[in-house]
Amino acid sequence: MPTLDKTIAHLTRLQAICVEGRRTCRLLASGAQDALLRDFLGERERDYSALIVCLQIQITTYGGRATWHVSLAGLWQRCWYELTSLFAPTNDRTRLEVALRLETRSRRGFESLLAQELSPEFHQQLDGYHQRTIAAVKQLQSALEQWPHLDTLKREHHPDSEQIDSERHPHKWGQGT
Repeated sequence: MPTLDKTIAHLTRLQAICVEGRRTCRLLASGAQDALLRDFLGERERDYSALIVCLQIQITTYGGRATWHVSLAGLWQRCWYELTSLFAPTNDRTRLEVALRLETRSRRGFESLLAQELSPEFHQQLDGYHQRTIAAVKQLQSALEQWPHLDTLKREHHPDSEQIDSERHPHKWGQGT
């Protein structure tokens, strides 16, 4: 089944990008000086963690073996970041640039995978992560354009988010018993 093998290969590639993404976001967040950037990177790290589990389940469902290796490109990117930080002071702008490169790579991985034959449920689930990645790319690009103002990294408020939160935690909003 060459199509299935090809799909598993795309899943594995995206998983490797996500493993590196999680590590990179953790590294970048740990040194970030701006609280908005730290929060943004922490949120992206959690997104990558959830996506890794999702991809691992799908890889094994398709009969593949989930691996936890990092990609060569991801390893090179992290080494480059650490090497340049030895010679030049690393600031939040540099962290934004590294995060943008990471999110752009992730977006390309999604586009490649979403072009494969996937179950409608899994395609929809992946599309949600893909949309968050596209939004992250836009936020990072905007933050770089508006440097040093990082207001674009604030979590976007969705009109239904308070309703969803109140349904999950009725005591928080003074509703329910």
